[in-house]
Amino acid sequence: MRCPLALPHHAATLVLMLSVVWAGRAEADLPTGTRADGLRLGPNGVGFELLSGIDHRRRINRDEGIRLGIAVWYPAQSPAAGSPTLTNLDYRRLERSELPTEKERDALDAEEVDAIVGWRHVGIVALTRTQAKTSLETHGIAVKGATAQPGRCPVVIILGGPYYLSTTAEVLASHGFLVAAPFRFRDQSDERDTNDFRWWVDDSVGDAEWALDTLRNDARADLRSICALGHGGGGMQAMLLAMRNRSITSIATIDAGNFSTRSEPERLAFYSPRLMRAPYLYIATETTRKSQDRFADFEAMKFSDRTEVVLDSADVRHHDLSDIGRAVTIPMRLRGEAQTTVEKAFANVHEMLVRFVGEHSSRTRSTSSRLVAWLESHKATDNLTVTMRPAIEPAPTTRAAIESLSDSTLANLKDARQRDPDAPLFREYSLRELVAAASMRRASLAAPLADFALGLHPASAVLLAQASAIAFAAGDQLKAIERARACAALKPDADWQASIAVGKCTALLQRLPAGSPQP
Repeated sequence: MRCPLALPHHAATLVLMLSVVWAGRAEADLPTGTRADGLRLGPNGVGFELLSGIDHRRRINRDEGIRLGIAVWYPAQSPAAGSPTLTNLDYRRLERSELPTEKERDALDAEEVDAIVGWRHVGIVALTRTQAKTSLETHGIAVKGATAQPGRCPVVIILGGPYYLSTTAEVLASHGFLVAAPFRFRDQSDERDTNDFRWWVDDSVGDAEWALDTLRNDARADLRSICALGHGGGGMQAMLLAMRNRSITSIATIDAGNFSTRSEPERLAFYSPRLMRAPYLYIATETTRKSQDRFADFEAMKFSDRTEVVLDSADVRHHDLSDIGRAVTIPMRLRGEAQTTVEKAFANVHEMLVRFVGEHSSRTRSTSSRLVAWLESHKATDNLTVTMRPAIEPAPTTRAAIESLSDSTLANLKDARQRDPDAPLFREYSLRELVAAASMRRASLAAPLADFALGLHPASAVLLAQASAIAFAAGDQLKAIERARACAALKPDADWQASIAVGKCTALLQRLPAGSPQP
């Protein structure tokens, strides 16, 4: 059976109001509603569960592997009235593999309050300890252990931890997506230098890949559709996951500084704009977008359909779009004059996400875009700057070019060269393989392919040797001599393959009537 996926047909806002009574405190003293207020929810209830396991493949520490958790939100049947829903604090308590004692839990909760009071991140107003504790106790709509809807659901994998985007996860699950946020349990040894961000990023992406492998055994997960999603630093991780893992079918980042000098992505071995192939929804606040001094890297992702959306309001701050700020904005309503603007921005971001992820699920992919239509109708009234960058087709891989050798190969190569001149296919070693394959499989293609390759790499001893041998085999001695002489005149230094090629050209010249090689 298919998981019930709800795609938006209009921009109406549905508000879910849950009455919540907290023991020992008067309801009048508490915020009303949930963090989902003001958001358009899908037709499903939302369930939650915590999966855990050990990644035995990574054993740099002395224990049996890395202990990992996966927070999972899923479409559920409507829970019974009064079912307890998870709070901000519930999500923050997940990162211990062993249940703390009551005394330990109280101490950990106090640390969370201290962090919120002392760490006024971008977009968060100053809070008293009472307000900070109240923000942690705000409720979402997910019910632990709720009965799942039948069928497999497209997957959204959140990078950056289980609580930064918990409201986002709940909204997506209500629309029919299985949402998973992998994380490391903090109560385990770690013998690596976590101060080097390259280790940390590689670990985080590896954790996400482990989570996806784990979900392959989950009957609720449709892994034909996987959207990588992240906010801030999690957005960088989501982008890198999509670059190195082609099972990712779409990517969305929320106010991530992926394209700034500060982020230093070029220091990562697996970072390359040309590796981005999945459709990419980039959402940023006005402030973050202005700081992206390396945005040319996003523009260079030419094989990805990219949608850039900038929230043009100085009132919207970084963590207004994550759960760190959501509990302050809704239901505590502490954003002052910016309250209405921030609420609308948060709702708009989630409308975009639901539409974008839905369009790129395995069940609903089409050439029409509900997201584009929505953006066009809202960009003027909601202060959105929207830029679309359509994808172009990359040049084929070397293996694909070899497997598809035909009379149209040369024309196809020239077309691919025009649109994708930096493709690995046009590097010397790749063209060597292509010419060699043509010599063995389609002799009529060998000479024109060799000429094409030499047009790009005229001083390649190996390509010259190949071209000479091809011409000699075809009975064109003049061309064979010309190519062989050019090859024999080269001085390849320490390149052993070039040295062998020069030797072959010299030997060929000595056998031909034209005589010995010329310098």
